[in-house]
Amino acid sequence: MRFLLAALSVLCLVDDNGSQREPVVGHTSQDTLPGLKECLQRELVPRGFAGAVLVGDRDATHFQQSYGQGLTSETKFYIASISKQFAAIAVLKLQEGGRLSVADEISKFLPAVPVDKTHITLHELLTHTSGLPQQYAADGIVDRGAAIRAVLAEPLQSAPGEKFRYTNDGYNLVAAIIEITARQPYEAFLRRELLDPIGLADTGFWGEPTTHGALIAPTMRPIEPTPNWGFRGATGMYSTTTDLYRWTRALLDHRILSSATTNALLQPYVSTSAGDYGYGWFTSATPQGNKLWTAGYEDFGHSGIVTAYPGGRISVVLSSAGEVGGKPARDVANAAIDRALFGPSSQCGSNPIIEALDSTKHLVPYSVSLEVTTYAGRKGVRLLNQPPLGSDTMAVVQGTDLQDGTIDVDVAGKPVAGASTGARGFIGIAFRIGTNPAEYECFYLRPTNGRADDQLRRNHSTQYISAPKFDFDRFRREAPGVYESYVDLIPGAWTHIRIVVRGQSAKLFVNGTSQPVLIVNDVKHPARSGPVGLWIGDETDGYFSNLRIEPEG
Repeated sequence: MRFLLAALSVLCLVDDNGSQREPVVGHTSQDTLPGLKECLQRELVPRGFAGAVLVGDRDATHFQQSYGQGLTSETKFYIASISKQFAAIAVLKLQEGGRLSVADEISKFLPAVPVDKTHITLHELLTHTSGLPQQYAADGIVDRGAAIRAVLAEPLQSAPGEKFRYTNDGYNLVAAIIEITARQPYEAFLRRELLDPIGLADTGFWGEPTTHGALIAPTMRPIEPTPNWGFRGATGMYSTTTDLYRWTRALLDHRILSSATTNALLQPYVSTSAGDYGYGWFTSATPQGNKLWTAGYEDFGHSGIVTAYPGGRISVVLSSAGEVGGKPARDVANAAIDRALFGPSSQCGSNPIIEALDSTKHLVPYSVSLEVTTYAGRKGVRLLNQPPLGSDTMAVVQGTDLQDGTIDVDVAGKPVAGASTGARGFIGIAFRIGTNPAEYECFYLRPTNGRADDQLRRNHSTQYISAPKFDFDRFRREAPGVYESYVDLIPGAWTHIRIVVRGQSAKLFVNGTSQPVLIVNDVKHPARSGPVGLWIGDETDGYFSNLRIEPEG
């Protein structure tokens, strides 16, 4: 399974200035970021993380360390879909030389293109908007012409340019077009034009012998890396944290492409349910500003992510540990870095995460406005709905990665002034939020139901949902009364919520009750770690204060 996973995202341009073994901690070559080493030690080692981490800025490396038996900072890892940005940059390098344009149709380069694919452009291949499917049609094919024919024989899933559909097959065609235009093997062109000028001696390609430096990290299942077109353009490269850091610095400093072309590479061209996408790079919103990142995951356990943060800091995570806590190991390490550098009070690991919610510093809003205010004698954050309205109206609390543990928070919810008769002041907490923020578990309250004269409404005072597939309406049809319950509530009054989640069980406690008011023993998403979010429903005036999260394990 070779694909990019996206996170929270907004538009952004780069500024011109700019078998299992006991886990062990390897050599630390650099450590000038207070708290980062301890945070990663506490979060990664107990979970069996194996890999390498580097954090630096545009000037120097500040932290570099390996984790896992036999791994060092020089160990090579397959970087999966991070390879795509190398292919995209090679295209732009050829464009700068006047040898092609991203506006060119693929029929200019490829023979016998079927009629329905004739007008697909290079831009559409690079942005996953060509309509080609994700079929890995070129996997195992050694001959370039045969690989091209295999990809072009696949039926389109949508009209070219119509929508984002992630496809490795499209980037296999990108590699073929690079090779045809450059009149030399794909790997030779990238090495001559991109890798060698930046000094990436430890970066190479699928099937190449690793004659320099340390060997490639072990994989979780046997692989046979023989050169073939399924591993060109879309994936197949290997590298080290040092090389990827050096590469990212050079890219952001415009030492690979011109300033204008670099911005053309990184600017978002298409919005997706998982994020905004440029050519091989995503952008994401954080409380500190917008960050750039590119990531990949191989089904044999190797994964990686490169992040360029606001202010110039760069992090590189490479891993051979597959999944940790139900998420790619690279995501677990990357979340720990975020927590150590930017999270509430720089807390991480099993320490309680305490967020007074007296500022919006660590909150990333989704279809809500945020305002720090004092309400009913208590300082907190106010959330109001903003277009587009929908179920994913929340503020994600950065640095609150949780799989199992306890969440405590004070909430006050009421319908907004002039709300419709169906408004209930819906307010609650989303947890285990996925890489795609539209995927999460949630307990919420309907405050106006708590003292309603209608007993059926009272019975609907609390609710569990699991987005996006299990909303309240589906639960009422398929399992009436199982996923909601009564509790005494007053609209607009401060109410204490406690959520205890372990494995596939989640329990909701309200206002200090010794027994849960709602029990769910079949949480719908698989157990996984993810951030916590402050959640409101439609037409809600919501307030949150005193968030405390205690992870277990």
